[in-house]
Amino acid sequence: MTDVEVLGVFVTTAVGSGVGAYLSSYLKKKGENLATHEDVDKLVTQVSAVTAATKQIEERITRASRVHGRELDVLAKLYRHLHDVQGFFQSMTRAGRFEGELSPEEYAPKVNEAMKVAYEEFLNGRLFIPLALVQLCEEFFKAASQGQSDFAWARQPGFNVATRSEFWDGAGKVAYEKLPKLLQQIDDAARTEIGDANMSRT
Repeated sequence: MTDVEVLGVFVTTAVGSGVGAYLSSYLKKKGENLATHEDVDKLVTQVSAVTAATKQIEERITRASRVHGRELDVLAKLYRHLHDVQGFFQSMTRAGRFEGELSPEEYAPKVNEAMKVAYEEFLNGRLFIPLALVQLCEEFFKAASQGQSDFAWARQPGFNVATRSEFWDGAGKVAYEKLPKLLQQIDDAARTEIGDANMSRT
């Protein structure tokens, strides 16, 4: 083999090695870039999924917060109206009267109006309060209605004194025993519900 041929083989080998090294380096870099691009795509997909999940959680929290706010509003208004019913009913059935105070007959429409307002509030907010509170409120309205009925019968002049006294005692029992007991149970249940809801939000 001549010097020229040896030189040709050497140059060809050197150039081939250089091209091979370059191609190897190029392909390695290209592979790294492709892997990096795929990693970025995966990262973007994961970030998008986390963002969507975060948005859903935020929407649920906002919705739960609105429902909780509505529940608090309903419970506060309903309790105030039920308290009014009890107060007017007790004033209507009280045996002793203050000078210048309304008569039992004059308190009767106030009791009716308070009952109407309380029941309207109850119906409007019924879906926002738990079943246990709904049942207590229904018991309250039932007891108050029974008390009103007893009061009306106690005022009927056609009954004898003993019968009228029984009805009067029934109305008094509703006013001073049943309604305060039920209102206290409603108060306790509402406070428990509000406390549980606040705990679940923290």
